[in-house]
Amino acid sequence: MHPDLAFARSAVRRFSRATNFLLTGRTFAVLGDDPRGRAVRQVLLACGGRETGDAPDHLFVVGDVTWPEIAAHHPAIVADAHGSLVDALIGPAHGVPAHDVLPASRDGILLVDGIPIVAIAPELPPQPALPEAAGRMSWAADHMPLTASFVRDLLDDDALTGRRIAVSMVLEPKTAVLALALRHAGAEVAVFSHRYETDDAVAAHLRSLGVPVFAEANGDAEHDRELALRLLDTDPDLLLDDGAHVIRLAHAERPGLLDRMVGAAEETTSGVRALIEMGSDLRLPVIAVNDAITKTRFDNRYGTGQSCVFALADTLEAVTDRLRVSSFQGARVAVFGFGPVG
Repeated sequence: MHPDLAFARSAVRRFSRATNFLLTGRTFAVLGDDPRGRAVRQVLLACGGRETGDAPDHLFVVGDVTWPEIAAHHPAIVADAHGSLVDALIGPAHGVPAHDVLPASRDGILLVDGIPIVAIAPELPPQPALPEAAGRMSWAADHMPLTASFVRDLLDDDALTGRRIAVSMVLEPKTAVLALALRHAGAEVAVFSHRYETDDAVAAHLRSLGVPVFAEANGDAEHDRELALRLLDTDPDLLLDDGAHVIRLAHAERPGLLDRMVGAAEETTSGVRALIEMGSDLRLPVIAVNDAITKTRFDNRYGTGQSCVFALADTLEAVTDRLRVSSFQGARVAVFGFGPVG
């Protein structure tokens, strides 16, 4: 593979890993018309990005440009693929005083005149240490405008006041933000997550904010089961499930709870399939979130697709000696399962 294309692939993955942003459908611009800049543009287009000249969601700086040139594009976030942009901006030569440079809520990202800048070159470790949970949660909240909008609607309707909601999902920053949003809308919220889906730092921070959390990254399957039962013992009116694990557990171990519950929601293909197989034994209404068009045509096709491919590339790259070479170059790949994600 040409080294410029290898650089571009690695840089784009680093940007996604540092920000947790989806590339598909987002607008972008590239400053720098050298071979590396053209390679970055090629990769972003291949990932489904939409090129624009003004106010891009993502501005990739590859060439040696000045801060006024960058600011004139009014970007939502700047990716420093040049490798020295932040150091140059903090210095007096570019006229950006130090008090205009502040840390963003997410580690590794700076605010310069209010514009976030993330350095993605020349090197980042294949798996960088996670920033503090509070910062990651704050960053996620800042980039979940639809969730915030739904909360405002729920507040206006007074629909969740006094309701008890149990959340059983992968416990990472976005799930924590969802739990806090539901609480802000008036609900009493408790959270469960399996040990292999739990970010302990996020769990601890959520507890410190007063949300009951039944999740620990260590332990075993039996301990997970005990924690899930403790979630059900909060006597929820509503259950948001992932994989239908807790819905099925309620039927098996807490059947008396089902008569009092309003209903549940299930977000995965495997979970919906398991509930369908229960047939008439399913004793509460369940919203099949997985069947929503936005889930299959957007989240599955693009979000999960990007996450899977980038995570595989990062993992394969981490176990090779040539970290700057694309891990998929020359590889033969098989995909099992050809739904939207496949």
